[in-house]
Amino acid sequence: MSALLDSFATIPALEWIAVGLGLAYLFLAVRQNPWCWACAIASAAIYLVLFARGGLVMQAALQLFYVGMAVYGWRAWRGDGAGAALRVSRWSAGRHVVGLGLVLVATLVNGWLLARAAGGWVPYLDAFVAWASVLATW
Repeated sequence: MSALLDSFATIPALEWIAVGLGLAYLFLAVRQNPWCWACAIASAAIYLVLFARGGLVMQAALQLFYVGMAVYGWRAWRGDGAGAALRVSRWSAGRHVVGLGLVLVATLVNGWLLARAAGGWVPYLDAFVAWASVLATW
């Protein structure tokens, strides 16, 4: 237990701020408060810096995507003034299979490109997490 607590003590303050902003985003989104998007943008911007410093190229790029999606979300939340609710839809099983296939192809291509520059297996994991996150956000 002591080792677990010690590991939390070594996390940089900037990372704790990003985590706090991410949790604030969730809390505010559940409460349908549009300030959730400001928290999402700030959290993703901090993570962008942290991942770039850590050499996780695709995770840093993913944070750019998240900033863009948060800007889109903030604008969409304001709506067109007509008060129409946004439509919620579900994907069919076939669409999920296609999406997962695209994630795997993107992972292999992107991972191969990153591995050529950096080497090792981490580029493939980095690419997989990034592309799967893009699909999940979409």
